[in-house]
Amino acid sequence: MVMTLRPNSIVIDDRVPALSARQSYVHRMVHQRWLRVIATWIERSRQRHALANLDDRLLNDVGITRSEAAREAAIPFWR
Repeated sequence: MVMTLRPNSIVIDDRVPALSARQSYVHRMVHQRWLRVIATWIERSRQRHALANLDDRLLNDVGITRSEAAREAAIPFWR
């Protein structure tokens, strides 16, 4: 770390090297992958919550029983 004294101010320069093009690309891909994972988790949670709140008539229309819906709704969002 380099500190430079100037009149009435101190400037700190961490000398962080710039990412190479490949590192930048990999960083973006990892970031995008995590965003997709989180979006998937949110969607699963939303769908399982909606399934748990369906009445018996709608469950019958979909072709699943109340116990099957409860079993699916009980699965954690990350699975």
